[in-house]
Parts: sequence; structure tokens; C-alpha cells
Amino acid sequence: MKKKKITKKEIRRKEKKAAKRAMRELWDKLREEVKKIQSNKCYICNEEVLGARAHCHHIISREIKSLQYDIQNLVLLCPGDHKLKALSVHKTSILFSELLRTREPERYNYLLEKIKENNLNNTKTIEINEVKKDGME
Repeated sequence: MKKKKITKKEIRRKEKKAAKRAMRELWDKLREEVKKIQSNKCYICNEEVLGARAHCHHIISREIKSLQYDIQNLVLLCPGDHKLKALSVHKTSILFSELLRTREPERYNYLLEKIKENNLNNTKTIEINEVKKDGME
């Protein structure tokens, strides 16, 4: 019986599939850990969220690969506070940022430092006392 040759393309496909599976398993573990840390409660409204209603939200976009699987970058939200309400985190991220800064300054500062470390801050950091508005000195 002849052995079938495995092409490089098939090997790469299988490796990619295995890597995706491993990342999904890691994500599932992190999601469960976030749910446990927050006692299945929405970070914003404190409503109990279970099953598919439990949305795990990335504070800093998951497109930033270095923070994608960092548990400090994840919060549990109800569907409304995640995407549906007028003041959801996706529609008013600045309000969520202020909430995080107020509730958990250490976590907020940690994420800011991570952004700086990863050269994500493409604008100059301006201290509030350096900002001068027209007519206000």
C-alpha cells in the first residue's frame, strides 16, 4: 500500500488549525476566569450575566495582540452595556475609560503603561497643566 505524501501546504493548514484551537481554548479559560473574578456580574450595572449573555470585553482593542489575552484587559459586561444601550462601552468608550480610572486606578495605569510600551500612543503625551486654551492662561 502506497503512503500518501503530505504537502507543505497541508502541514501549514494543520498547524494553523491547531494554533487556532489552542487560542480558542486559552480564550475560553480567560473568559471563565473573568466571570469568576467578577462573580458573573456586569462591570457597569452589576446585573448578573450568565451563559451567552455574558460578554467578555477588551478594554484595549483585541487587535493589539500583546494585550489580547491579558486578563487585566478584560471585563465582563451584559449585552446592553457592551453594545446595545445608548451609553454602551462601544458607543462611549471615553465614559468607560473614566469609570475604569475611577474604580481601578492601578489597572487603568497598568493598561496605559502597556500602551506606551507597545508604541501604541502615536500622539504626544500632554500634561493637563501644559494645555492652554484660547483666552485661558
